[in-house]
Amino acid sequence: MSHGAKFQGWKKFAGKTITASATLTLADCGLIIAATDAITLTLPPVAESAGAHYIVKVTASHSSGVAVDGYGSELIDGTATMTSPAQYSVIEIVCDGSVWHAINQGDNTDGIWTKS
Repeated sequence: MSHGAKFQGWKKFAGKTITASATLTLADCGLIIAATDAITLTLPPVAESAGAHYIVKVTASHSSGVAVDGYGSELIDGTATMTSPAQYSVIEIVCDGSVWHAINQGDNTDGIWTKS
Protein backbone atom coordinates (compact mmCIF):
# COMPACT_ATOMS: atom_id res chain seq x y z
CA MET A 1 0.00 0.00 0.00
CA SER A 2 1.45 3.36 -1.04
CA HIS A 3 1.18 6.52 1.03
CA GLY A 4 2.72 9.10 -1.30
CA ALA A 5 6.32 9.67 -2.28
CA LYS A 6 8.94 7.19 -1.21
CA PHE A 7 11.96 8.30 0.76
CA GLN A 8 14.88 8.53 -1.65
CA GLY A 9 17.66 9.02 0.92
CA TRP A 10 19.52 12.05 2.19
CA LYS A 11 21.16 14.45 -0.19
CA LYS A 12 24.93 14.17 -0.03
CA PHE A 13 26.70 17.47 0.51
CA ALA A 14 30.29 17.99 -0.46
CA GLY A 15 32.17 20.18 1.99
CA LYS A 16 34.19 23.18 0.88
CA THR A 17 36.50 25.07 3.24
CA ILE A 18 36.75 28.81 2.68
CA THR A 19 39.45 30.92 4.33
CA ALA A 20 38.94 34.31 2.63
CA SER A 21 36.00 36.43 1.52
CA ALA A 22 34.40 34.94 -1.60
CA THR A 23 31.40 35.04 -3.91
CA LEU A 24 29.74 31.64 -3.83
CA THR A 25 28.74 29.86 -7.04
CA LEU A 26 26.16 27.18 -7.72
CA ALA A 27 29.01 24.67 -7.78
CA ASP A 28 29.57 25.54 -4.09
CA CYS A 29 26.09 24.42 -3.04
CA GLY A 30 26.21 22.21 0.02
CA LEU A 31 28.33 22.50 3.13
CA ILE A 32 30.58 25.56 3.41
CA ILE A 33 33.14 25.53 6.23
CA ALA A 34 34.11 29.11 7.14
CA ALA A 35 37.53 28.50 8.66
CA THR A 36 38.61 32.14 9.03
CA ASP A 37 36.99 34.90 11.09
CA ALA A 38 36.02 38.29 9.62
CA ILE A 39 35.19 37.09 6.10
CA THR A 40 32.16 37.72 3.89
CA LEU A 41 30.48 35.06 1.77
CA THR A 42 28.41 36.65 -0.99
CA LEU A 43 25.53 34.64 -2.43
CA PRO A 44 25.04 34.36 -6.20
CA PRO A 45 22.17 36.28 -7.88
CA VAL A 46 18.71 34.92 -7.01
CA ALA A 47 17.66 34.94 -10.67
CA GLU A 48 20.28 32.26 -11.35
CA SER A 49 19.92 30.33 -8.08
CA ALA A 50 16.49 28.66 -7.85
CA GLY A 51 16.94 25.57 -5.70
CA ALA A 52 20.40 26.57 -4.46
CA HIS A 53 21.07 25.39 -0.91
CA TYR A 54 24.00 26.36 1.32
CA ILE A 55 24.82 25.29 4.87
CA VAL A 56 27.48 27.58 6.35
CA LYS A 57 29.35 26.32 9.43
CA VAL A 58 31.75 28.69 11.22
CA THR A 59 34.74 26.82 12.65
CA ALA A 60 37.03 29.84 13.09
CA SER A 61 37.69 31.44 16.46
CA HIS A 62 35.11 34.17 16.72
CA SER A 63 35.66 37.90 17.19
CA SER A 64 34.16 39.76 14.22
CA GLY A 65 32.04 36.97 12.82
CA VAL A 66 31.44 35.53 9.39
CA ALA A 67 28.97 37.44 7.22
CA VAL A 68 26.70 36.00 4.54
CA ASP A 69 25.64 38.73 2.14
CA GLY A 70 23.06 38.90 -0.63
CA TYR A 71 24.29 39.64 -4.14
CA GLY A 72 24.24 43.40 -4.85
CA SER A 73 21.09 44.79 -3.22
CA GLU A 74 19.46 41.36 -2.81
CA LEU A 75 18.27 40.38 0.65
CA ILE A 76 18.24 37.32 2.90
CA ASP A 77 14.98 37.21 4.87
CA GLY A 78 14.57 40.95 4.31
CA THR A 79 18.07 41.96 5.35
CA ALA A 80 21.29 42.58 3.44
CA THR A 81 23.66 40.59 5.67
CA MET A 82 23.49 37.77 8.20
CA THR A 83 26.43 37.61 10.66
CA SER A 84 27.44 34.62 12.77
CA PRO A 85 26.97 34.92 16.54
CA ALA A 86 29.76 32.57 17.65
CA GLN A 87 32.25 29.91 16.74
CA TYR A 88 30.49 26.71 15.61
CA SER A 89 27.40 28.60 14.47
CA VAL A 90 25.46 27.32 11.47
CA ILE A 91 23.05 28.90 9.00
CA GLU A 92 21.16 27.18 6.22
CA ILE A 93 20.13 29.33 3.26
CA VAL A 94 17.98 28.36 0.25
CA CYS A 95 16.78 30.23 -2.83
CA ASP A 96 13.33 29.92 -4.37
CA GLY A 97 14.33 31.84 -7.51
CA SER A 98 12.93 35.12 -6.16
CA VAL A 99 14.55 35.56 -2.74
CA TRP A 100 17.02 33.95 -0.33
CA HIS A 101 15.58 32.32 2.80
CA ALA A 102 17.44 31.58 6.06
CA ILE A 103 15.61 28.42 7.10
CA ASN A 104 17.74 27.15 9.94
CA GLN A 105 20.27 28.86 12.17
CA GLY A 106 21.95 28.26 15.48
CA ASP A 107 25.15 27.34 17.24
CA ASN A 108 26.40 25.50 20.28
CA THR A 109 24.66 28.12 22.46
CA ASP A 110 21.56 28.45 20.22
CA GLY A 111 22.60 31.93 19.14
CA ILE A 112 20.78 33.52 16.24
CA TRP A 113 22.66 35.11 13.35
CA THR A 114 22.27 38.89 13.47
CA LYS A 115 20.67 40.83 10.65
CA SER A 116 22.22 44.06 9.39
